[in-house]
Amino acid sequence: MSGTNVFINKTSNSYPVFNNASATTQIGNILANEIYGAADPHTFDYVNGTGIIFRNASGNRTNGFLRWSTSASQFPTQLFRYIHDFPLETLTVAGRSRAIFRARRQITLLRPNGTNGDVIPANTKISLAYSGNSTFAGETNMDAIAVSHWQNSSGTWVAVLSSGNFSHAFCPIGLNHGSGASSINLIGTL
Repeated sequence: MSGTNVFINKTSNSYPVFNNASATTQIGNILANEIYGAADPHTFDYVNGTGIIFRNASGNRTNGFLRWSTSASQFPTQLFRYIHDFPLETLTVAGRSRAIFRARRQITLLRPNGTNGDVIPANTKISLAYSGNSTFAGETNMDAIAVSHWQNSSGTWVAVLSSGNFSHAFCPIGLNHGSGASSINLIGTL
């Protein structure tokens, strides 16, 4: 599975985003309570930064390098809070406890092969997918979190349309709409 995930900055600070790991040019900031996709610094040995996708000041999805310090000992754990820590609720779906979010608007899921999957209506509950004990995001689209099921109008949990040997699809978090808890595609307790 992927070494990427979707995070929220739960510090009260903003952190600079650069065009590359050499920190040549600052291209934006990750603000307090901002949501973004990133290579997961909890699973890799990053010293002072990681590649991300975020919404820049012009409102565009942009790749960058999030830098937090010049020392690994200054790793800000609250900068990298998984969004699965802030679900609307936690339910058992397909025999596993899962973080549940609600779709803010209609969402077209993406299959692992890059084609469109299910179209999830607004206000529908969505179950996140897990690899081991963690959720994960797309390797190409780090701002698309893996989902396993959605609840249809009769209350039945339906497995997402996937591809190949996979049992998940990806839900874009909606950086085209915003990067705050009140604007992304998923409603939780962010």
